[in-house]
Amino acid sequence: MGHYHYECDEYCDDCLPVDPNHENVDYDYGEQDCPANCCVCHRPLGYSLTTDGVEYVLEAIQESLDRPAEERNKIHKCYDGTWYEGSRHVEIVRDWAKDLKWYFLTDEQEELVDKFLEETEE
Repeated sequence: MGHYHYECDEYCDDCLPVDPNHENVDYDYGEQDCPANCCVCHRPLGYSLTTDGVEYVLEAIQESLDRPAEERNKIHKCYDGTWYEGSRHVEIVRDWAKDLKWYFLTDEQEELVDKFLEETEE
């Protein structure tokens, strides 16, 4: 999925309000300190995480594991009509966790990600 910057917001290919070749559009090849989502539809965007970004996701995973299952499974309500509408909170964190499988993690970090993915599998 494309990851564009336009007027201080981030967009996917489908939601970018101008032509990708517009002079004020930048395609993002860089790293981010947290997962990136389109500002319109909230679809996950293509990105790389910095070390701080990886830590951000690992903390979200641990916080999710620390919650009772009924809390993890609550429906996420802040993105009505968009990508995550009707999703459980844990599904959003699972998207982030799956992306971490492509990173070089310590054994302890890998175990945490694997544990989370196993415990939250449907």
